[in-house]
Amino acid sequence: MVELDLSKLKKGDVITLPQLEMLVGLPAKHGTFKLQVLKLKEDISRRFRENHQQVITIAEVRGALHILTDELAAAYNARTFSHGRRKMRRSFYRNMGVDVRKLAAPDIIEHEKHLLHEGWVLQAMAGANKQRPTLAAVPSPMN
Repeated sequence: MVELDLSKLKKGDVITLPQLEMLVGLPAKHGTFKLQVLKLKEDISRRFRENHQQVITIAEVRGALHILTDELAAAYNARTFSHGRRKMRRSFYRNMGVDVRKLAAPDIIEHEKHLLHEGWVLQAMAGANKQRPTLAAVPSPMN
């Protein structure tokens, strides 16, 4: 396992698959390779934030880690956030399709709690999208 020199990393850099294999100390085909890369990604992000006082976005693309530039990070983060909301909705609808007659009594109660909570979250998100305040509508504390 080789240590990564963060002082040489900057936005726009790519850590290739062979470099990752060297850093992690495992071949890409190894069972825990992806988990080790995830840990490395989190470690790089944390150390970069501590050393440079900067938050960075790291994306895994075709096995390589890309430290995204600000322009790419803005688009990537908006897209992944949007995917998260879609995943939440799809998961909720799939959860509503569960046949509760096939669940044990305690599981039915837990399932209904999850459905209620997820429904509230989705409803709040929908309401927040409809009621976006404009800057002109926000009262000034100076008045």
